[in-house]
Amino acid sequence: MEVFIVALIIGIIPAFIAQNKGRSFFLWWIYGAMLFIIALPHALVMKSDQKGIEKKQLSEGMKKCPYCAEMIKEDARVCRYCGRELEIEQTTKLSETDIKELKDTHDTDAVIIPYTTETEWICVCGTHNPLNRNEKIQNCSNCHSNRDYILGKYEKKE
Repeated sequence: MEVFIVALIIGIIPAFIAQNKGRSFFLWWIYGAMLFIIALPHALVMKSDQKGIEKKQLSEGMKKCPYCAEMIKEDARVCRYCGRELEIEQTTKLSETDIKELKDTHDTDAVIIPYTTETEWICVCGTHNPLNRNEKIQNCSNCHSNRDYILGKYEKKE
């Protein structure tokens, strides 16, 4: 009985090494508990499973740099490996009340989060309107919502 408990405890060593190389902790724990003398050197000399390591990092909130394919933090603005600037994906979470108001106002089930580009602004109804920053009052050509009100209330924020 004591030998069995010791085998289970020392089986953790190759399992931990294998887990750090992207392998299954549980399978290597059993392997290490049964054949510790073989499992330990095997775990030490085997190569890392890059796909397994990448999958683990992606689940922990990392992302791949689109330029050099190295794993970087999700909020990174500059890749620490290649030094290139990254485009930041902006997401906005609207409250349930805002979503209900948008759906009721525009009589639709879809919710479009308004935003601006250099040449246009997109309304909550989905209409692309030309952007004229010199005009003080600008309304959507489709639903006649006021640009400043819509963008001020719902536009994506960094």
